[in-house]
Amino acid sequence: MTLVFNESEWEWIDRRAERIALETGTPLPFARAAAISELRALRRRPKAEVIELAPRIAEKRRYAG
Repeated sequence: MTLVFNESEWEWIDRRAERIALETGTPLPFARAAAISELRALRRRPKAEVIELAPRIAEKRRYAG
């Protein structure tokens, strides 16, 4: 399996790995693996749902007027 991350993701992984290593005392290579796992889980999360503004604005006007 090839890990494909862009430059900013690698920077995030490095920062997160350092934080994990400091907080848990885990050696850096294992903390880095944990950070990669965390990033992969974040990638799998569903994206935000977009709600149209027009129906919301119409509803607010209905209550205001």
